[in-house]
Amino acid sequence: NDGAPWVTPVVTVAKPAAKTLTVDQKITRWQKVLDARGIQLSRPVDGCSVIVIDDLYQSGTSMWSFAKFLKSQRATAVVGVACVKSLRDTDNR
Repeated sequence: NDGAPWVTPVVTVAKPAAKTLTVDQKITRWQKVLDARGIQLSRPVDGCSVIVIDDLYQSGTSMWSFAKFLKSQRATAVVGVACVKSLRDTDNR
């Protein structure tokens, strides 16, 4: 740990829009990103508690998948905060 308080993630593989997908399809898409090691972090999170801030919460799939990834990187705790909840709930099929 270099003492930097922020961790910046970068998705390094293509991740097409998922608005029309079901939750199961979104999870499958995220799993492909994770399997391809398609997320790079600006620093390790081993032993850290992490707060994930997302701009929009629709189905929760992105936050859940990213939290799963952070736990696989040995984050001790992951808490998610969303700025806006979508009025649409049709993507929660």
